[in-house]
This record gives sequence, structure tokens and C-alpha cells, in this order.
Amino acid sequence: MIDILWLLAIGLAAGLLSGLLGVGGGIIFISILPEIFFSMGIKEEFMSSLIIANSMAAILAASLVGTIALKRSGRFFPKEILLVGLPALVASVFLQYVYVNTSYYSVDFFNALIFVILSFALWQQISSQFQSKDLDEVENLKNSQYVLSGIVTGTASALSGLGGAVVLIPLLNNYFKLPIKKANSISLGVILVISFALTIPNMFFYSFEDAAISAPDKLGLIILPVMIPMTFGLLVGAPLGVKLSNKLPSKLISRIFIGFLFIVLSKIVFDYLFI
Repeated sequence: MIDILWLLAIGLAAGLLSGLLGVGGGIIFISILPEIFFSMGIKEEFMSSLIIANSMAAILAASLVGTIALKRSGRFFPKEILLVGLPALVASVFLQYVYVNTSYYSVDFFNALIFVILSFALWQQISSQFQSKDLDEVENLKNSQYVLSGIVTGTASALSGLGGAVVLIPLLNNYFKLPIKKANSISLGVILVISFALTIPNMFFYSFEDAAISAPDKLGLIILPVMIPMTFGLLVGAPLGVKLSNKLPSKLISRIFIGFLFIVLSKIVFDYLFI
């Protein structure tokens, strides 16, 4: 039995993080969805593809609402979003078609990749706390740097279901020295592009007929009894997160990002060792 209030709370928390940190909420979804799907009787052989598909669908809702709120607040960068988003789109759709939605993509590889990506992001954010970046921050990058960031982000997004922000934000902020708030804003717009490109095929062109034993209400790979309540929570949480982001100092936002990455990584390690 799916707890509707629990799913609403997950969506609300993911929306807050999406608007505040520019991460799309994928870190929450890939942590929670496996437990929900296992409780529904979904077979392990389909688990990785379904986690990614439903995570990206939820991220689509979060990033859409968050991007609209950013546009209203004057923190919207369409040129940069397209320069990163289009290469990311091509990389993510290609990998989804040739690898992710096939029998070759395993749960073990999926879990290992999530751990590596989050560890990288955590290390980058912690190291950035000991650097004086305010002196060498730049307001814009070369087009080639945006394109390279997009390719890396699209690859990580397709393989992990995280939306790519945990890779993109450290790239833009730590390596290329964009201010953290601009990096977050670009990230949210790029996530919107990627999640849209991945969710539409997952809804209409892919399907596992026997993947969800107790979830008959599906749209392709999207399990609607899970997605609909989470989306309502996202619609409330994302605008609140953007408002909070506008008020908080950049240093505090970075530290919140570090804290959340640490919590998620700790959960992954705990589940691997004791469950």
C-alpha cells in the first residue's frame, strides 16, 4: 500500500531542494524510490531503469516549477542553459537508448555509479570551502566550457537518474569559477531540458509489461500512483526553495548542499553494509 502523505512529503522536500540548490530533487528520488518499488513487488531486473525513469519524470516537474520561479525573480540565463543543455540532451538520450533501457544495465552498476558521483560532488564542495573563490569568480564562460559541461552532465544524468546537477554545479562553480547562485540557476534550467528529453520516451516509447506486479496504473515506465502525489508536493516546494535561495548567502547554500550529500552518501553506505 502506497502512503500518499509520505509521497507528498517526499515531493515537498525534493521541491525545496530543487529551488534552493538547483539539483532537481534527484538525490532524494534515487534514495527513496528503490524502497518504494521493492515494497510494490517490482522485480529487481527492472529496478534500475524504473528508478531512473521515474526519478527523471519527478525531476521534470520540479525543474519546470523552479525554472519558472527563477525567471520571475530575474535569475534566468537562457543562452547558458542552451549551451549546456543541448549537448547534455544529445548525450543523455543516446546513452538511454543504447545502454540504460537495456538488459545490460545492472542494479550493482547503478548503485556504484551513484556512490562515485555523489562522492565526487561532496569532495568538490568540501574542498571549495577552503578556497577564496570570491577573488577569481567570473560572470561568464567560453562556449566550449559550457558545451563540455553539458556532455559530462548529460552522461551522468542518463546513467544515474540524478538529473546531472551534482556534477554540473561543481563543474561550473569549482572548476570554471561561476558564482554558486548562477551555477544553480543554470543547472536547474539544464535539468529541465534533460529531464524532458528523457521522460517523453520513457512515457510513450518504452514499457516493461510485467515490471510492476502491483502497479497497474503505468504510463510507459512511469508509475502514476507514485508520481502524481510526489508531483503535487513538488509544485509547492520548488517555488519556496527559490524564494529561500534568493534570501540566503551563497556560503550557506554551499554548506547545505554539502550536508545533504553527506546524509545521502551515509545512507547508501549503511544500506550496502547492513541491509
